[in-house]
Amino acid sequence: MGGSRRALRLASGVPVIRLVRTAYDTEGRAVEVCDTVMAADAYVLAYRLPAT
Repeated sequence: MGGSRRALRLASGVPVIRLVRTAYDTEGRAVEVCDTVMAADAYVLAYRLPAT
């Protein structure tokens, strides 16, 4: 992810998070993919997922 650090203009040694999320339709087909890279020291990830 060295390229990601350069693109985000982060100092060497700053950790990054890569989050890849895929959304599916009701028939199970992938309809959206989101690939996000962010500075790990600047974000807190919190998710609520339904139990169904």
